[in-house]
Amino acid sequence: MPVHRDEIYDNLDGTLASVHLCDFPAGASLPARDEQLEQSMALARETVRLGLGARGKAKIKVRQPLGEAVVVADGRERAAIERLAVWCARS
Repeated sequence: MPVHRDEIYDNLDGTLASVHLCDFPAGASLPARDEQLEQSMALARETVRLGLGARGKAKIKVRQPLGEAVVVADGRERAAIERLAVWCARS
């Protein structure tokens, strides 16, 4: 029986006997870094961290759904949060 990672590899590419026989991709073949996405993710992580802190202070467990959450942000911060909120809603 194949190992799960090899089964996944076979479904994606499968040209070699095992994913472990593949060459590691060269740096030039990788897509360029999206620094705007990295900054947006850092901001989103900070927003979540602050939200979890507020839940902790209010003694609201993470499993307890919230009616609403208000995030105060403007300018680039607001645009970054909205960009990721739309992206996450599509996933």
